[in-house]
Amino acid sequence: MDEIKSAMLERISRNEEAVKNHERRIQIQEEKNEGTSRMAVIVEMLVEQNKEREARQKEQDDKQNAQMDRFSNTLENMNTNLTNLNSGYNDLSQRVGNIENGKWDWNDFFRKAIPAVLIALTIAALSYWFGLN
Repeated sequence: MDEIKSAMLERISRNEEAVKNHERRIQIQEEKNEGTSRMAVIVEMLVEQNKEREARQKEQDDKQNAQMDRFSNTLENMNTNLTNLNSGYNDLSQRVGNIENGKWDWNDFFRKAIPAVLIALTIAALSYWFGLN
């Protein structure tokens, strides 16, 4: 009987050792499960934050695109104005160059000036004749 008792005690001892080992493993697994749960919550929070950040970024991008469109229109208008200014400057430069070089068109001057002088003299004569001082 002592052999049976000793075998039983040995088996009980091994079982107790196995139970302790299993308890330790279960405790480690519970800690891992808690960590996994926390990580799942953190990942969900990060996903939500990323969605919010992407929405804010899209809104910012839309505003920036609108600003760039307005800026582009402003630059196009400035380009048109500068083109017109350059054209006017070239015309003025050519006219000044003609005057400086003595290329005065006397025929054009008389063609425009003589009718204006005649009209003015006619109006003055008519005013004098009708007594409209």
